[in-house]
Amino acid sequence: MRRFELEFHADGCLRLERILTELGLGFKRLSLKTLPAAVHWHITKPGEKGTLEATWDLDAEAFWLCTRANRYATWQDEVITALTRNLL
Repeated sequence: MRRFELEFHADGCLRLERILTELGLGFKRLSLKTLPAAVHWHITKPGEKGTLEATWDLDAEAFWLCTRANRYATWQDEVITALTRNLL
């Protein structure tokens, strides 16, 4: 698993989802049992394999992107770079 921590602001949820839509990506906003105060997304690229995960933990004021070996695809690297540039 690779984890990338980023700064995230109060309007981050809307910004994240806007950027993902502009990049032509699909996403689902979910909740996590292990982090009840978190917002979690599964990000996909239509027609491609792989799932990139994003989590915003409101209690810890932390945001990170996560790739897992069994869900990794090369398109995720470009998305991580784009999000790093646009969310800071």
